[in-house]
Amino acid sequence: MPQMRRDDPAQVIPLAGVRVKINETYFLIGLNRGETDVQHNLDAIAVAGWFDFPMLLNDGRIAKLTFEKGAEGDKIIAAALESWK
Repeated sequence: MPQMRRDDPAQVIPLAGVRVKINETYFLIGLNRGETDVQHNLDAIAVAGWFDFPMLLNDGRIAKLTFEKGAEGDKIIAAALESWK
């Protein structure tokens, strides 16, 4: 499940969602639509600086794809969240 991560202190915030297996190598991930889960996810996306996507590889190893929002990403996400209100 995707996670958000803060720098100081290093804190992982799992997003509330569901995984759907398409076949042996493909999955879809959707975020929950319940009011509490939506607010949790929006808060986590707004305050955390990193997106972490843990993955289980076909050979059983675990990998993680990580993106930093950065200053420009913070601005874009803040504008998107504001427009959804």
